[in-house]
Amino acid sequence: HAQQSQPADTPPDSPTALPDITDLIDRQASWRPVLTLRSSYEFEQDEFEYWESFVAARFTLPNFGGSLSSTLTLSVERADVDTPSFVDLPSDLYVLAVNYAWIRRLNKDWTLRLNFNPRFATDFENTGSDAWHPRAAAMAVYRPNSRWLVGFGLFVTGREDVPVIAGPGAIWRPKRWVELNLFFPQPRVSFLVTRPREREGWFYVSGAWDGDTWAYERANGRNNEVTYRNLKAAVGWEHGPRGGLLGRGKRGLRWHVEAGFVFNRELEFDDHVPDFEPD
Repeated sequence: HAQQSQPADTPPDSPTALPDITDLIDRQASWRPVLTLRSSYEFEQDEFEYWESFVAARFTLPNFGGSLSSTLTLSVERADVDTPSFVDLPSDLYVLAVNYAWIRRLNKDWTLRLNFNPRFATDFENTGSDAWHPRAAAMAVYRPNSRWLVGFGLFVTGREDVPVIAGPGAIWRPKRWVELNLFFPQPRVSFLVTRPREREGWFYVSGAWDGDTWAYERANGRNNEVTYRNLKAAVGWEHGPRGGLLGRGKRGLRWHVEAGFVFNRELEFDDHVPDFEPD
């Protein structure tokens, strides 16, 4: 079956070939977590400054229901926001989240992935129902050959501005050293630059549709919600275990650093507060 699904010029173990979904999965249930740390900073402009920090721990769970993989991720995110005084927004906003991911192979070409991601987004002053944001995703992924992955997904974002998004995506590796990822919300083109021993270094150009919604309490004591959204364009460097950029299921240190440009930024408020659009 593997040879029938591969182009004649691309054997299954070729570095050109995209990995099969089963190659990306840690099958052994383990409470030894995979840790993720991330921090990003947007320089001050129009008296607006944004610094985000994120930490997460992913645990592999026992499989059930015919799944290939079952994982649980616990995360904490903090946004340090400086705004002009007329914006009336607290400087510290938080997100506590749980993400459950379930993957099942439907046949040799199709795989189904489900995500359930309830989030508690708040300044810890407004802790009512507005602070609870359900997120979820369902994606069917088709692997027609060794160079293509094609998928269609439905995403519940938990945001006030765009609550639901549906659309296709694809990953294409035409050569060993290039990979085009068109999956939402962070498309990117990556180029393999170094391959020392069991590790790889990739240079990439990426975009992103980013943002979040938080519940908070205004200075006058009234509860409100704010949504921050933006678009990003960046270049970066990622270094990690071999297996291509899809090989993130492999254990080992993986790090990246990037720099770019953030535009179309907007803070959108409920409760008749004027929106704010920093440059």
